[in-house]
This record gives sequence, C-alpha cells and structure tokens, in this order.
Amino acid sequence: REFGPAFAAETPYEEFGVEDPRITMIDGRFWITYVAVSRHGAASALASTDDFRSFVRHGVVFCPENKDVVLFPQRMSESYVALHRPSGSASFCPPEIWLARSPDLAHWGGHQVLCGGEEPWEGARVGAGPPPFALPEGWLVIYHGVGTNSKTTEVGTYSMGAMLLDREDPTRVLGRSREPILIPTAGFERRGFVDDITFPTGVYDRGDIVEVYYGASDKFIGVVEFAKADVLAAIT
Repeated sequence: REFGPAFAAETPYEEFGVEDPRITMIDGRFWITYVAVSRHGAASALASTDDFRSFVRHGVVFCPENKDVVLFPQRMSESYVALHRPSGSASFCPPEIWLARSPDLAHWGGHQVLCGGEEPWEGARVGAGPPPFALPEGWLVIYHGVGTNSKTTEVGTYSMGAMLLDREDPTRVLGRSREPILIPTAGFERRGFVDDITFPTGVYDRGDIVEVYYGASDKFIGVVEFAKADVLAAIT
C-alpha cells in the first residue's frame, strides 16, 4: 500500500481537482472516466492504466458541463458506448442520463437521451453510477437520483436507483426501480462535508451478490451488498 493520491490534478483543465472516478476494464486495460474541474467548468476526462502506478491521460472527452460518464465494458455494433450527464443552464430541463457512441474512446457522437427522473426521489436530477455490467436479463445500471422534494440540504438528498437496459440495444430501458434501493440513513451518510449523500461509483460482481461502493456525505466511502434477485425484483 502507498499513501497519498495515486492520481492527482496536473493539467489546466484539472486546476480545481479531479473527482468521481469510474473504472471499466476494456480489452485488458483499465479505463478511468473522471470529472476535471477548472475555471472553465466541470468537464469529463479519460485516463488509462495497467497497474494503477502509472497513468496515461487521454484528455477531455465531454466538455463542460458534463459529469457521470461511465463506459460499457464491451463494444456494441463496433462502437464503444458511454452514459453521460450533460447539465444545461435552463431551469426547465433537469439533468438527464444520455447515451453516446465512439469508434476510439476519444471522439463521441450519436447522442441520445436515455432517461430522466420520473419519480419524486429522482425528479431534480439523475446520473449514472458505476459502469454497467451484464446479466442474462440485460445491462444492470446503478444510478443516483436527487429528489424534487429534497429539502434537507442545499443540494438535496442523493439516493440510489437501478435500471435494466437491453443487452443488444442499450438505448432501450427495460425497467427501473420506482423506489430507491438505498437512501441515506446511517450517520456517516447523513452528516459530513455534504449531508445526505449516497453516491455510487464502483461495483463488484460476486455471483448472486453485487457490492456497490459509494461516496457517503462527500466525506466517507461506503459499501453495500445487494442480492441480485432483490435488485431485479425492484425493477419494473
């Protein structure tokens, strides 16, 4: 174990920091999407590594304001596929999850809206969590939602939800959890740097169990175990 950051801000687009990394293994290499924050806004950038000791930066792949970029672990129809969350300034359109495709992980197009918030607990904004992973039923996506009725903090309450996408056509949403699968209840989730946050970014498939790693109150890291059967049962 080494102490200190393995990956720290270096470029002008990262002058205020790097945050919210998501890691996907594609063709034997780890690809990391992360938010690069600077005076120019919050952009999403890409890096890769084989050993988590040395990293290759591939630059900004989604310009500001765009967060919550996650990569699918395999190509579909010869294209890489990503979920992302652009944030416009218009008050009449809360941030939604979009889908994009790329031939090379650097140039992205074919943007399509995947989904927005439909229930009160996610009505203010939604964003992808960990990278999607494949089940026989489809691509399981764990995501976060912020409620329109969240009054506990300035930013609202961040809860976890789940959705299932078609294995062959990930633009097709097969179902979503109508209620959150996790809400902030523990003390370390309720009180911290930013209160009432459960923000999922990592996932580990353990057969019948899925472990979800998440930021809690923007101060701690938590992990929660779900039975896959329970998550699928929550999706309608």
